[in-house]
Amino acid sequence: MDGQMTLSDFILSRWFDRYGDAKQAPEWVSEERCGNCSMWTILDEYEQPPSGWGVKGLCGSHRGKNQYKTNQSSYCQDFKRKECI
Repeated sequence: MDGQMTLSDFILSRWFDRYGDAKQAPEWVSEERCGNCSMWTILDEYEQPPSGWGVKGLCGSHRGKNQYKTNQSSYCQDFKRKECI
């Protein structure tokens, strides 16, 4: 990426570890992933799988369909980008 990174680019490029700390996302992940969706919230540390097994969160779109836990790199047709304030 050339030039200065915008706030939106920075937020969409974050990747969580199991403790909720953000770092630069790997190049292989899509911007349209659960970790960037406004309906996704990261689970607490005690609810996360062991380190290296992914990061789980709750998807507000799927709660009524019994599919509420998703990985931050998952995606679906209901993606709604998080808004930068």
